Amino acid sequence: MTPELQSAIENIGGRVKSILDTVEVESGKRKALEQAVASLRDGVERFTKQLPGVRGSGGGERDSEFGGFWPNAERAAEFGRSVLAAAHPNGDVRRVCAEALITSSLTLRTVKGQFVKGEDYVKAMAGGVDTAGGYLVADELSKTIIRHVEEFGVARKRLTKAPMSTERMAWPKRADGFTVYYPDEGVAPTASDLTLAKVTLTAKKWAILTFFSKELEEDSVIALGELIGLEVALALSQAEDTNTFLGDGTAAYAGITGVFGSANVAVVTMGAGDVTFDAVTYDDLIDLKRAVPSWVRRLPDCAYYMSPDLAGICEKMKDGEGLPMFQRPTEAFPLRVAGHEVVESSVLPDNTESDVSTKFLAFGSLFAWGILGIRRAMTLERSSEVKWLEDQIAVKVVPRQDIQEAVGEAMAVLKTAAA
Repeated sequence: MTPELQSAIENIGGRVKSILDTVEVESGKRKALEQAVASLRDGVERFTKQLPGVRGSGGGERDSEFGGFWPNAERAAEFGRSVLAAAHPNGDVRRVCAEALITSSLTLRTVKGQFVKGEDYVKAMAGGVDTAGGYLVADELSKTIIRHVEEFGVARKRLTKAPMSTERMAWPKRADGFTVYYPDEGVAPTASDLTLAKVTLTAKKWAILTFFSKELEEDSVIALGELIGLEVALALSQAEDTNTFLGDGTAAYAGITGVFGSANVAVVTMGAGDVTFDAVTYDDLIDLKRAVPSWVRRLPDCAYYMSPDLAGICEKMKDGEGLPMFQRPTEAFPLRVAGHEVVESSVLPDNTESDVSTKFLAFGSLFAWGILGIRRAMTLERSSEVKWLEDQIAVKVVPRQDIQEAVGEAMAVLKTAAA
């Protein structure tokens, strides 16, 4: 940064401070304005680091006595007024500076003699590819990213959670009880044993790895770190839900056998000819409820699990008088069916996936059914060394955990009839 520019920045800060000293400003607002001035100074300093090696061309007659980056004092004044606009607490120095370059009608020339537009120069970074990050460095962008996503996290909320102190952890469970015999007088009773089994949890790595350029981090107007954190949590919770319900024991599901794939979970088949999901009836839902033991139905977390559109089908079920069977218009949500909450999960099959002999809806207690063993909680790590030559930041998330069935009979699933 040139001494002249440094002096100009200090002058801006000094003039704003002198204004604050002469007017009555609430302490909270004063602090915000002072922070804005500091942010202005830092922002201009970072921005001007991009300017060496680039010089203006066009956009008005060049004044030979004006030695700055801009061709003349008028252009420099326009840029200065744009930067000063960022002194407002709601201003954004990076955006204002970028807009000043783009709207200045200048053609910029690099040290190699190549001519580029101001807009192209501002966007000449890894974020220049829209889907890879360019949407985050556009010349005008809201700080709130449009993020309409489904909510997940059913499994983590409802499974039994078990902290693991080692890589492997065994939970003993009852497999079978004692047998009662009725011996005759003088005859010894037959001995019987209490049969035990165990649930073995083996911590596995669930990994997410991504890269982004340092320029993207510097020039994104949104909180990039916050966005990555939200998306990482979303991806992991979606994977947990998917593995818990749909896991088939293969590596694609972290070796987890879920509710729909378990041989120990009761299966209720719909009536003959009912080969689509939307053919589900009230009787089917009651049959599913009755497929689990009574002790399961008494558990507070016992619920129906279905996709959002299947929940909509249940919500529209009418009684003989045409009134909603489960949810009156004045009743609060969540929807309840036969006294039990309906839990929506977007990983479960929806009506577009209807097929014969297909499981699509579950009932029971996830808390009793399975255990989420946690050896290492989700932690987010970043490194600038992995992609040092590319000047990129690596972000890695690697929790170690496992999900295993404990009591299969605690859940039951509904499937369509065969063709």
